[in-house]
Amino acid sequence: MKTKKYTYSDWLNGKVVLIYSRREFNRKEVSEPILVSWENFNEKEKAKILKKQENLFDQIFKEQFEKTTKDFKVKFESSMFPDIFIDREFKSLSALWNNRYQCNGGICYSPIPFDNRTFDDLYYQEMLIHKTDCFINGVRGKYDSVPSPNSIYHNKNFVLPEIMITTVLQMLRFIKEIKSKRKQLVSLSDHKNEAIFVISEEEIAEKNKKENFLEQGFDARFFDGANAYSLFLECKSAIQVRNAGKQKKEDSLPSEVAKYSIIFNFLKEKSIIHPDVKHLPFIKYLKKEHKANIPDSCKKFPYQPSINDLNTLKAIHKNWKNK
Repeated sequence: MKTKKYTYSDWLNGKVVLIYSRREFNRKEVSEPILVSWENFNEKEKAKILKKQENLFDQIFKEQFEKTTKDFKVKFESSMFPDIFIDREFKSLSALWNNRYQCNGGICYSPIPFDNRTFDDLYYQEMLIHKTDCFINGVRGKYDSVPSPNSIYHNKNFVLPEIMITTVLQMLRFIKEIKSKRKQLVSLSDHKNEAIFVISEEEIAEKNKKENFLEQGFDARFFDGANAYSLFLECKSAIQVRNAGKQKKEDSLPSEVAKYSIIFNFLKEKSIIHPDVKHLPFIKYLKKEHKANIPDSCKKFPYQPSINDLNTLKAIHKNWKNK
């Protein structure tokens, strides 16, 4: 008996339904569907259907991921303990991804206390199969379970297990990135964790700028660019360390403390050193990177410049600005 052939349009319009999709309909309201397999399509029509199914999969996943992230943010902002919430969500999704759910009586549930995620056994196994095939073994994704958007034999709210496990993977990456960005911003400021969730790319760029030592040889945490660092070096060379044995009364500060005190305060006043830079971090920087002989007891630079030193710095700064 010759197998009846159908077309891409027959499938797209909902006239026929592939047997590979999960069907859900009310038999009292609609007639039984015409079920078909790939044998009912020639290769050209089959290729068109598969391409459409792949596009639909990508579209549905995008919508599901956006919906899931939006729900995550709403819950985060409503939580009294947002960091605990983030950790619990990450652990819950990790348990699902790593096949640690416990199955009993046809239901699979999370091993984490008070976590209300549950799946029926078949659905759970289909998620794991897709994960193993596509994300671990590198097999090209199968999309033949994706129904036609015009089919009346499918629940529009049903999330395919392949979509669900893909969303789980992307949510793990999403939450991991949030945890990392929150940690970066917390270390950058004194803000409380609760006040931080969405962090702009500009904030991350600024954090990286201040954290990383740049190839030009200056520390971006302190200096506003390589040119600013070059001015610091000029000032450092111009202000001489006073001979401790010949110090005048007005120059009673330890020699290197006096030297770096005037440089620090002068350059900070001119915004060459970032305005938010505190004394102690800069002192530690000088001792580590410039081998400055500053006593450990020095926690803050006093400002007792001599007239000569101040005039020297003013002249250097003026020439620097005119370059």
